[in-house]
Amino acid sequence: MAKSGYDKPDRYSKKAKQEGYHARSVYKLEEIDKKYQVFRNGLKVLDLGAYPGSWSQYALKKVGPTGKVVGIDIENIETPLGSNYTFLHRSILEAELDLSLFAPFDVVLSDMAPRTTGIKGQDVYLSL
Repeated sequence: MAKSGYDKPDRYSKKAKQEGYHARSVYKLEEIDKKYQVFRNGLKVLDLGAYPGSWSQYALKKVGPTGKVVGIDIENIETPLGSNYTFLHRSILEAELDLSLFAPFDVVLSDMAPRTTGIKGQDVYLSL
């Protein structure tokens, strides 16, 4: 049986774990931020598809205690991320009213992807 690329942790997975991040994807966001200076103290950030939480963790670090991060996902993030973090455990398709309580946002993040099946044709269709 073929193994997935996630079976053996790579150096970024190990680094993320050592630095307390929930996932290695944080380094994609860090690279974007270094190039475009997306974040600064006091901003309000919306993280669409926030699970497992590493992008929200990074955003919280960058906006500081005067900023606010709101994450939303159908998967639950059980680890508390901070007093200036609000997590909405639901679909983004059902959250317009909830999100309006926190709007407007200065930054909107999304690293969402549909669930995949491993069947190429079906996965392409589901991704559109």
